[in-house]
Amino acid sequence: MSFFEMAVTYSFNGISREEMYKSHLDFLTKELGLNPNYFTIFVFGGGDCYNTSFQPDEEALKIWSKLGLTRFHIQRGFGKSLYHKRLVNSGFVANTVEPVGGPRTEICYGDLEIWASVLYNTFVDYNKEHNQFSFREIGESAVAAGFGLERVIQAINGLSTIDNAYPIDASNPVVKDHVRGLLFLARDGAFNLTGRSNASRKTLLNRYLKNFINNLGGFNEQKIRELIGQAIQIYQNNYSNLVGREEEFTAIIKQRAQRINLL
Repeated sequence: MSFFEMAVTYSFNGISREEMYKSHLDFLTKELGLNPNYFTIFVFGGGDCYNTSFQPDEEALKIWSKLGLTRFHIQRGFGKSLYHKRLVNSGFVANTVEPVGGPRTEICYGDLEIWASVLYNTFVDYNKEHNQFSFREIGESAVAAGFGLERVIQAINGLSTIDNAYPIDASNPVVKDHVRGLLFLARDGAFNLTGRSNASRKTLLNRYLKNFINNLGGFNEQKIRELIGQAIQIYQNNYSNLVGREEEFTAIIKQRAQRINLL
């Protein structure tokens, strides 16, 4: 999921998870006026992944229950990720980029995910050659939590699903999220990064673009131009410097796709 602008709180041996969750919940409900009866809390329910067993996140469940929330969805076990086809699902964060991970909990407002938190309590090692993860427990855990400003604003304005706000005509959620990210990456010059110091950034950009094109069903210049145009319509009131640049951004994406043999 893309939050674009995130309001995030981190705690390293500082405030407790309960304090963090309560402060965020108070802000969403008391300050912004969101109805907690529309919230569904997603909590990791444990499971096995790559010969490692993970316990349910009972602490998160107890915290939310104590704070008065009653609608829960327990994410048990691990499934194939839609993004990279590996046995890690959204209930537990583990990827090839971050060296740490842990159980994830989310708040959905209707069908719209507006808040997420990760308890970083596990070292994540990834063997690229064998496409295999291994995990080690962290002695001192940390916790991060935050909400997507765009999506919270949508919820305040009565929208309960991302599709109502973003009428992009591609059914795959990866395409919907990634095309907006690519638009701003192109605008901000990320495709022009050069030099060894930017090697990791270029690698991440290439993976992002490859994932987008794979989920689009292959490189389709006309479709990409249409999607870029629709994304510009969404943001044109706040980002007037995007208007009329569909051809420019499409060409930037095409050039990068050619460079990494995606055409």
